[in-house]
Amino acid sequence: MKQILPFYLLFFILVSFTGRSQEMTLLKGGRVSFQGQIMSKPKEILPIISQKDNPELTTAFNTYKSNRDWANILGVVGGFGVGYSLGGAIVGRKLSGGLLAGGAAILGVGLLVNGSANRSLQRVVQLFNGGSVSEVQIELFIKSEDYLNAVGVKFRF
Repeated sequence: MKQILPFYLLFFILVSFTGRSQEMTLLKGGRVSFQGQIMSKPKEILPIISQKDNPELTTAFNTYKSNRDWANILGVVGGFGVGYSLGGAIVGRKLSGGLLAGGAAILGVGLLVNGSANRSLQRVVQLFNGGSVSEVQIELFIKSEDYLNAVGVKFRF
């Protein structure tokens, strides 16, 4: 028993003095890591975001949440349109080209909205970690290829 006591004492000291990182990191697939926990749903991220009293952070999180919800809805509707028309064609019904094209178009819009949600989540992570995010990014570029020379300006909002 006397030999176990120093082990427990050392373990208690190590556990009490090791602090966890207060930084949030962005992972692939729209997931966030905070203090060793990996979260993928907005309802899991919200309690962590609400720890900081930053209205810009709250606005960015609400934008992420609404864009993610719309992307999911558009993905389901577009996937149904594509799946129903292709499934009917596999079974032997006539291919519904309008439904197939409409579903593919809705899926394309859903992918764009999902990209916007991922950018909003990236902004949330940067704001949570104390970084500042500029609203407008302006990038000048010169593109020179064998058959094309171009000068341009890229605005990112």
